[in-house]
Amino acid sequence: MNEPAGKRIVGILTADSALGRDAEARLPGAVERRSLVHPFTQTRYYEPEMGKNLSRWFVSLSGLLPLSQAAGWKQDLQELEGHWRIEGRRRINLDAGYLDLHRVVLLSHKEGPQKLYLHDGVWADLVLQKKQGGYASFPWTFPDLKTGQYDDFLLEVRADYKRQLRELHAE
Repeated sequence: MNEPAGKRIVGILTADSALGRDAEARLPGAVERRSLVHPFTQTRYYEPEMGKNLSRWFVSLSGLLPLSQAAGWKQDLQELEGHWRIEGRRRINLDAGYLDLHRVVLLSHKEGPQKLYLHDGVWADLVLQKKQGGYASFPWTFPDLKTGQYDDFLLEVRADYKRQLRELHAE
């Protein structure tokens, strides 16, 4: 792989843990790691659409994602989300993203002042930056990511990423 690559991550937000497990099984790639599940209580933004008692966790998927394919990765997960819509309302939110040595990026269809346009209506949102021992947030970072509750998971995924990069370059 001669182009930049990242490690695919997915944020799973739902009130139905069985639905979350079903979504994990349908992701385009094998789940490599799973974070702890955390109550999603820092904001009520998703409650009108998805209901109360939401939880969020992250998974990483095996292999590396060429960054030129990041927009397609977001489109794939949005299409998957659609399988569980009821009357146009989401029951699950699948946040496509990736991490590399320096950052965690989530992919979005919503424009924002900090987001960079990729293509096909997809924006890259830099949400965390690697720092000594963990990750630093930004003013726009999602409140639950600011808490650091996912840092251990992200550091483990980053170690997987580094190992997989070394293996790729050794071939």
